[in-house]
Amino acid sequence: MDLHARVLFEPTTALNTDAFGSLWVECGGTRRSLFGHLAMAADAIAREGGPIGRVRRYAAAAARYRDMSYGVTREAVGPVVPLGDGRVVPLSSLLESAWKKQRGSLPDQSIHPELLEAARELLRELAWEIPGP
Repeated sequence: MDLHARVLFEPTTALNTDAFGSLWVECGGTRRSLFGHLAMAADAIAREGGPIGRVRRYAAAAARYRDMSYGVTREAVGPVVPLGDGRVVPLSSLLESAWKKQRGSLPDQSIHPELLEAARELLRELAWEIPGP
């Protein structure tokens, strides 16, 4: 399922920034399932193996999304996709926007195979980075 093609050109999720311009996303709550799917997808990609840098990168993304699914974060945002104008968009916001545009609401706490595959697709195909201190 190709969810990300349109959303990159038609983002519907507003970016949240604090008074200092730091990017953040709402964690836990109704978005818990979204972050859980992203964590499972990143973890599955990491378990596929490959160069150690690739494995560590996906494992770090999985850990960040797992933390975000519980609403307890060490950092304020998960992996982000840099845009051509210097701004960044959280990968989770792209997935959420595309899913809601095509399917409506996010699934409840159960694992939805199509959302899981869409998360894998975005993680594999988009150039993303994990912001850090």
